[in-house]
Amino acid sequence: MPPILQRLQQATKMMSRRKILLLVLGCSTLSLLIHQGAQLSWYPRLFPLSCPPLQDSPPRPKHMTVAFLKTHKTAGTTVQNILFRFAERHNLTVALPHPRCEHQFCYPRNFSAHFVHPATRPPHVLASHLRFDRAELEGLMPPGTVYVTILREPAAMFESLFTYYNQYCPAFRRVPNASLEAFCAPQGY
Repeated sequence: MPPILQRLQQATKMMSRRKILLLVLGCSTLSLLIHQGAQLSWYPRLFPLSCPPLQDSPPRPKHMTVAFLKTHKTAGTTVQNILFRFAERHNLTVALPHPRCEHQFCYPRNFSAHFVHPATRPPHVLASHLRFDRAELEGLMPPGTVYVTILREPAAMFESLFTYYNQYCPAFRRVPNASLEAFCAPQGY
């Protein structure tokens, strides 16, 4: 491999590590501010987390029903954890997968309400991996549910998926030296 390509490859890996480190530090700082902010007297003045209320506008109620369409390798586990804590704090029911589905809703099969453990129905919060099926989700979740997800730049996401799954996915496992460059090469491997 030419030296310039090797240096470019090393720089890309270093940038990815820096991005991950910055993401972890940012999430940790935000979590610390949210959880410890109530005890800090300077917190509301320095870090206002909301805009001042508009005149003549009544306060809006919190959304208490949320379906988080969790996607792979997008920091979804962090958001899932936040939603689980929100549900616990507000005594909400979280949809959990049926034991036959393990920790995901029988992923990669299309989602079915039958994949939800009966003890967690009807749910207020849904936040595990699933393959989206609008009709099934709308039939399971209450009216007014807010649906959210996380999108990530596709090339960076694929690189992360390739690294994460190279021991589990047969197509990735066959690649010599677990090399993304070899996998993407036009001549194949």
